[in-house]
Amino acid sequence: MNKDIINDITNPLTLAQGMVVRALADLMKDAKGNEVTIGRLEKAIDSLDAISVILSQQKPSDVVSATPAGTETGVLKDKTILIVDDEPDIREMLKEFLETLGMKVLEANQGVLAFAVLSKTPVQAVITDIRMSEGDGLELIDRINQTYVGPNKDKRPFVLLMTGYQDITRTHAKGRGVDEVISKPFNLNLLSSKLVKLFSA
Repeated sequence: MNKDIINDITNPLTLAQGMVVRALADLMKDAKGNEVTIGRLEKAIDSLDAISVILSQQKPSDVVSATPAGTETGVLKDKTILIVDDEPDIREMLKEFLETLGMKVLEANQGVLAFAVLSKTPVQAVITDIRMSEGDGLELIDRINQTYVGPNKDKRPFVLLMTGYQDITRTHAKGRGVDEVISKPFNLNLLSSKLVKLFSA
């Protein structure tokens, strides 16, 4: 995926359109409307509502850029990060961008699988969505907090929570053990800056 594609996929409307198309495709394949399918459609609708608010406040200068911010990103080289999101497009976009920063990237499409990865592989950072079908982001964070205590505290990965919803405040997220909150649709330069800040502390 080249920079132009990364810039396009981080465009709020592009992400929203992709989510809605996949949700409608699911409904067409399964007329019974099972819980996962309906949940995915609700997620797409919620995201569109959030995106419409953000777009109404954006200025031309707010256009997303996928150019890493400065040479300070060298602190991220060879760090392992786990991306947890049930949207393949978002995982792919993040993976491509984070690899340009020299990071090693692992992926999981839901919280239960993500914790299994963490149990087997040393990871320095986790970036997770908040709503997923099997084990949401907050449940994953709770398990991380319960696991990395005592002698394991120093091995705890930094946790970044991605959300486009209004059902969790930054204060609430910080209280749950989240190190940084990333609002959707997000600016990749801002994401890299937050990662650099965490690893430089």
